[in-house]
Parts: sequence; structure tokens; C-alpha cells
Amino acid sequence: MNKTPLMVILLTGCYPDAPINPNAAPMLNTIAGTVVADGIDEPGNVMVLIFRADNPGPPNGTGSPITIATVSHKAFDTDARGLSSASYAVTGLEDGDYLLTALMDIDGDFNPFVDPLAGATCLDYVGSHVASLTTREPAVVSVDGGVYEDNVLVVIDTLVPIERPAFTLPAETTMVKVDPNPQTYTLSSTGVHTAFSTTGVLDLEGPCTADTVNPVACDLALLTPCETAFYVYAVDNDGDGYIDSHPDYDPRLGLPNIWPRVYVRYLGTPSLDPDLGVVYDDGLPEGEYIASENFPFALELAMGAFPAPVGMPYPLQQLSVTWAPAARHYYPDGTYENVDIRLGSDPASLPDGIWSVSVVLHSGQTWTLPNEIGTMGWAATSADFDPTTQLGYLAVTSESAPQ
Repeated sequence: MNKTPLMVILLTGCYPDAPINPNAAPMLNTIAGTVVADGIDEPGNVMVLIFRADNPGPPNGTGSPITIATVSHKAFDTDARGLSSASYAVTGLEDGDYLLTALMDIDGDFNPFVDPLAGATCLDYVGSHVASLTTREPAVVSVDGGVYEDNVLVVIDTLVPIERPAFTLPAETTMVKVDPNPQTYTLSSTGVHTAFSTTGVLDLEGPCTADTVNPVACDLALLTPCETAFYVYAVDNDGDGYIDSHPDYDPRLGLPNIWPRVYVRYLGTPSLDPDLGVVYDDGLPEGEYIASENFPFALELAMGAFPAPVGMPYPLQQLSVTWAPAARHYYPDGTYENVDIRLGSDPASLPDGIWSVSVVLHSGQTWTLPNEIGTMGWAATSADFDPTTQLGYLAVTSESAPQ
């Protein structure tokens, strides 16, 4: 017989709720919207990078993207105002809070999962999803329950005017963790000329020409915008002429707010893999690691010396970094344990062995040693570049060097 609307409602109401499977996989979410590029004549390929909000990428944090969406340059339409736009979508996201940034790769040398390629190079464009076009503060996108969160706008309108801080580290750079005296090491800016595929090359011009009066600085008269350098920025937000305190530490420690940031991370012992080249094993469980922040010019500042002006980015060819026998041991559940031999920690809690060194500019551009150029033996494309310089690392030991 024909069912009237009332009968349909009654019949529907008679069925019990659908059973819930407590072991069912959670519903996954999607974030989608439009990428808008402002004032860019010929858009390049765009990568929309998704970070967890509690683990943002540089310069606001040290996180890595959990996934990306790729937008081809061919997908952009440009209107009469010069605004180019294209759609994007990121699927398979777990419930949570996310930050979205974007990079327009003008020269085709970006890959977020390979250290030497994981960053904007000079003359690329960057942007993000922001709360306000005036303040440009990053906006969090929250998703849960398998939603399709659309109309999330990502704006790309910032030209990257400087180059990534590629550097070398002298061989046998060793820190002795039982030495009570301050210890420093020096990073030197370098150009990079290498091939990462049969058709892809990474060309970073540099280093800048050293100044004859201040040899750790670049000669400003000879500096070109896209030469590699350490853009040192001693932050002075209150304009009093003094470097502000580092925002991540107790002001009583006297640590200065100076960019670039320098981070070291325990890698462990090296071995040779036939497919991956040199690989490292830290011997720690999955998701566990040991890392710390080192501080540029901390020792020099304690002695009343600083080779750059305060309150503005200034290019240096060399970066002096102060190391301390301290670190944080991070565990998979997000907790951590502070390790400081000076305060009585067991020296074994700060492992001997190889540590990586990462430099993060105020622009968010990064460079890390060792990296795949050295560990995988990428080919040089210029006689002026030696790929083995990218095998450098910091060695931590318990033993003092012989006198």
C-alpha cells in the first residue's frame, strides 16, 4: 500500500538508533578553499602546508607539515585586478586544530620532506591563512567529526627577499660535555650548487663577500639580495637600544632575543645504507628525541661585544654559537625531561655522538647539517661547491682533547 508522510514518520521513528562501533576508525576531515596570489604576474606551483596548531613551522616553531596540498600553476585564473586564484583541498585530517601556510615555488626546487629543499628560496612567494589581513596573525582552523570545512582562504602576497642560510661546519667540531667553561663553534655561510634529480638543481649563490673592517660581516657595498648570509636580527621591540630578552626563557637567565635561532638534535651513530646513503640511529624509541637550543653570540655579548646593529636584520658571513651541556629529552606523549650537566644531571643523559645543527632565520628559512646533499652524495653542478661539506655535524664527547 502507499505510505502517507505520517506513516513514514511513524515507521522511521520505530527503528532503534544505529549501533555504534567503538572500534570504528574516526571520521576524517577536509579543509578546502581558495589560494589567492596578489600581484604575481606568473604564478608558480603552490604547496599548501598543514601544521598542527600546537607545533607550528618556522619561524613560530620547529614543526614539520603533516601533509600538503599541491596546486598547479596551470590552475590559477587571473582577474582584471591582478588577483590570481585557484582551489585547493586537504583531505584525511584527524580531528584537531591546524595552521595553513603556503609557498609559491618560482624556481621549482621545493620539497618539504627533504632538508636541503624544505624551504622558500630567494624570490619565492609565501603566505598563510590569517585571522586578519591587517595584523597577519595566523588563524587556526578547527575540524572534528568528519566535516568538510570549506571557504578557508589562503593569501600569498609576500616576496622572499633573501636566501636560505646554507652553511658549513668545520670537521672535528667537538663539544666536551664535562668541560665547565663556555664553548663555542662557528658556522660559515656557503653557496650551494647541486643536482637533486636528473632535471632539478638547487642553486644558492654565495657566500657574501666578507667586509674588510668587520670580517665576520658581509660587505654591504658588494652584497646582492640573493646571496647566502646569516641575517642576524637582535630584536629591540621597545626601541630602547638594548636587545630584548629571549621570549621562550625566564628573563633572569639573561638570554638575548637574537635571530637566527640555532637548534641541535641528537642523531646517534652513522651507518651506510645502500639506498639511502649515510643514515643515523639514535637508539631511542619511535617519537622520542633529544634536542636543545644553542645561542648565537651569547659568549661575545657577555664580554660586551656584538658584531651587528641592534633592531634590524644585518647580514653576516660567520655565526658564532655558544653551546651548553644541556638539552631536553622529549617523549612520545609530549612530555619532556630537562637535562643539564651543570646542575647535576648524569652526563650519560646527554649522549655522546653526532648531533645535527639547524639554523632558522627570522624569515622562517632554514638550513640543517648534515643533510641529503652530503649523506646521499648529490652531484655538484659547480667546481666551486663540494657536496661533502654538507656532511658536517656537532660531535659531543665526555673526553677532553689531549693537551
